Amino acid sequence: EQALHLDLPPNRLNQAINTLDQALASRENRKVTLNIVNQLFGQAGYPFRQSFLAKASRFFGAPLASIDFTRNPRNVAKVINTWIEDQTNGRIKDVLNPAQISAATRLMLINATYLKAEWGQKFQRVFTSPQTFHRPDGSTVKVPTMSQSARFPAVFTNEYTALELPYVGGELAMLIVMPDDPDAFLKGLDAETLGRIVDGLKSDFKVQGVPFPYIDVLMPRFEARTKVALKPLLQKMGMKDVWLPDVADLTGIADPTETGEAPLAASS
Repeated sequence: EQALHLDLPPNRLNQAINTLDQALASRENRKVTLNIVNQLFGQAGYPFRQSFLAKASRFFGAPLASIDFTRNPRNVAKVINTWIEDQTNGRIKDVLNPAQISAATRLMLINATYLKAEWGQKFQRVFTSPQTFHRPDGSTVKVPTMSQSARFPAVFTNEYTALELPYVGGELAMLIVMPDDPDAFLKGLDAETLGRIVDGLKSDFKVQGVPFPYIDVLMPRFEARTKVALKPLLQKMGMKDVWLPDVADLTGIADPTETGEAPLAASS
């Protein structure tokens, strides 16, 4: 609660997250696919507290699937990676490395988010052409670049250019920020800065005093991949005890007097 700055008591927090989850799942815009899923994979036969399993399933849509972590780690990783791949329509593969699994593993929480949507204002294929793209090191390369001229919420400053590209239906959008100095911008990026960028978006512009509603957008077709270890980030945010076997208190998940094993602690 302290690390994530949560100010609701546990029961209200659980209900609030569940309400948000239900709202996202009940959207009427079927042209946009948004799939957010959770799954617990727990050691077969391990006596998890029923109260924990009930809350995980009821409020977070995270039911328990039994699996045997003490057997072949490669097979366990394959089962979990296949589940992730299925939930993301084949887009996200091989998240879990067998080396992350040991005979001491008792529980894994897997979360997957999949979004598939068309642009509200489509880029026409006929206007896609090779254009020069500038890499961070100063070199250039020719890449297929989409282009169009249309009304879009945007903001232009001396520090960055920001553009919002709505998906079909207008419920969701992609926010693109192009800073003049990426390194300096990222160092200062926080929730307040992001909020200021969003609040500054507007659709009415003037060029030399003349209304000019259209913005020329050139965007390369791109794919982005990144891997982030949560443990060091959460430690920096103040979560210290949960990683320490002799200090962590996860008895709400399983009681050592019932498991006959050492108390649980988080590993990654």
